[in-house]
Amino acid sequence: ARVEIANPDFKLKPGMYAHAVIRVPVGRVIELADAGDDRATASAVRTVDTTALVRAYLALNAAYVEDRVDAKAAESLLQHAQSLVAHGHGTVAEKAKAVVEFAKQLNEKDLQAQRGILKSLNEPMIQMLRAAPPANMKLFVVHCPMVNAEWVQDAPEVANPFMGSEMPKCGMVTGTIESGAVAESEQFATGYYCPI
Repeated sequence: ARVEIANPDFKLKPGMYAHAVIRVPVGRVIELADAGDDRATASAVRTVDTTALVRAYLALNAAYVEDRVDAKAAESLLQHAQSLVAHGHGTVAEKAKAVVEFAKQLNEKDLQAQRGILKSLNEPMIQMLRAAPPANMKLFVVHCPMVNAEWVQDAPEVANPFMGSEMPKCGMVTGTIESGAVAESEQFATGYYCPI
């Protein structure tokens, strides 16, 4: 690749080697309305509110941390995910559909079975929330090496829904999800160029 850079002091000479870090601003991806929609224009953006879904999800996780099931929270999670399938678009609708399929499986299962389902549910949930973070909420993505799973919580102190009272603090925060704020590590894609 040809790269032109300023060299006002003539410190760079022909034939010299250099190490370079390429920083490409990625920013936040905004999904546009479907092109097939007659009412849509190229700049039309549909916003999706995931706040209600997140509250239901957090209530369900809080119950698991206390070693209990919460049928009301599971039903609320299912209803809000179904709403996002119906009214969402793109990645949000796709991931919400996966959340719906896993949330349906929670019905009338015991705690251990629900924790197993939660492990599968969390991947599309996290991807959806990264695409459409809830307004005015900061979420923390946490990883537990004991069960090799991630989940989302609204506080930086670890509260493990998989281990419950057995090991409530097992895990570590690996990232954040926040509306309107993009961390430096998430904002830039880093690559390396080898001149040889």
